[in-house]
Amino acid sequence: MRALDLPDENRPTADPYGYLRSLPNVSTSLDIARHRPALAFLNSITPTNATCEDIHPLFQQAQWVNLSCENYLRLLPALKVATQLTRQASSLSFHNHVLHGELKYLKEKRTYYLAPSAYEATKTAHLMTTETLNTTLPRYLRLQFDELDEDGFQFDAMTYFGTGASVSEIIYCPRIQLHTHHLYALRHVVDHGSRYDQEAIFLRIAIALCHELAHAVWHHRSSIENPPS
Repeated sequence: MRALDLPDENRPTADPYGYLRSLPNVSTSLDIARHRPALAFLNSITPTNATCEDIHPLFQQAQWVNLSCENYLRLLPALKVATQLTRQASSLSFHNHVLHGELKYLKEKRTYYLAPSAYEATKTAHLMTTETLNTTLPRYLRLQFDELDEDGFQFDAMTYFGTGASVSEIIYCPRIQLHTHHLYALRHVVDHGSRYDQEAIFLRIAIALCHELAHAVWHHRSSIENPPS
């Protein structure tokens, strides 16, 4: 698998950062914390005060494939935001519902949906959700930056699911991939961007990770209910 921490001379030359000039606006700036109190913690996260401590096990350096220590350090503020979002009560409740909600078929729309279940309200379910996020998924989940351009479309992030063999079973091996443009933008704004540009890219990467994590959690449930053979 190729390393993606490319030297500057291998970086695209056609002004890949032009779009960054549009970032400081009300939807992607520090005003976000003022309008959404639940995100007020963003005000305290900067490239200079983010550390490896208290990063969620899902986002630790060991989870990342072919990511240099230098770029992991640049990524830390985004991982701090992703950690805070993942630990929000609303996020934990969502993942708890994904893992323990009752799958029902809606005949009139010919689709399935997750209905609330009695079990998901129990202490046992909540403990299992915490264990899944903190211990089980980190054993198998891997993260990486890659080129995600397919058939003329550019995807910010995707989650892939393969299988691997443990000593006693076949297991799902989810992999969350973020487009390399995030990495290039991150390197640029950390070194040269304003505080507003930095917050915008940190939040963008964190949201992408948390969105893809929902897919990984659902497939974890599927792997238990329908184990690979």
